Amino acid sequence: MLIKSSALLGLVLASAVTYGGEVYRWTDENGQIHYGDSIPESQKRSAKTITLTNTTIPEPQRREAESRLARDKSLLRQAAAPVASPSQSKAASRTTSASTMSALTMSADERRRQCAEEWRKYDAASACFNPYRIKGGAVRPEAFQHCAQLKEPERCR
Repeated sequence: MLIKSSALLGLVLASAVTYGGEVYRWTDENGQIHYGDSIPESQKRSAKTITLTNTTIPEPQRREAESRLARDKSLLRQAAAPVASPSQSKAASRTTSASTMSALTMSADERRRQCAEEWRKYDAASACFNPYRIKGGAVRPEAFQHCAQLKEPERCR
């Protein structure tokens, strides 16, 4: 999140210099710092003008930020869109991962069932390693020939 915020801030600052506008910094009532080219009325007194120096962004970093922005916008559009027809959902699955699309279209019960199934598989894989454990918690190498090594699933919400 910090990287995305930094990239966005960099783009805002760079574009502000390009257009000759001023950039302001202010702190809201929750103590969060904000930057922008316009100030909310409630913050006009506390806002300070920022002097911008060295606002050039390396080309690879700019391209990466633009591609992330396009990908994030696409995901947001898909999440907000009504349920697509089968041909549209095939096209969408090409641009996003299956797990992302399934998470967007699944009901809460389906997500809980899928999460429970992922945890069941993870617990079974972990139990497979138990006979191969040695003192101190290490695992004998032959365990990896017999047991599936799964990444711990995310916590269900």
